Amino acid sequence: MTSNSVYKNLQKFAIPSISTDMAEQLIKDTDSTYPAIIFWETLDNGRTAREMYWGKYKGGKASQTRQREGMIALISDDDGGEYRTVIWDTIWKLQYFDRDLDRYKTVYVK
Repeated sequence: MTSNSVYKNLQKFAIPSISTDMAEQLIKDTDSTYPAIIFWETLDNGRTAREMYWGKYKGGKASQTRQREGMIALISDDDGGEYRTVIWDTIWKLQYFDRDLDRYKTVYVK
């Protein structure tokens, strides 16, 4: 096997990377049936993840402020349906349900 064919075989197993804009679209397509697992960096330099989905935020103006500040409020299955606020730029990985493939898919967010 040549090094080129080994490289091509390894690429099959690599986790693809997507843009923040693409991640935003994928997250907006989530719901309670098909939530996403979102991995992000916390303000104290840690990392965390939650199973969450897009929902109508009940906070009115607070929600608009969050969006202007680059944040999003998502419904967290892991936190009993409470909202969690995430800064878009801190999301580094995402597991979402790909309806075309009928399975969950993992991507890195750049």
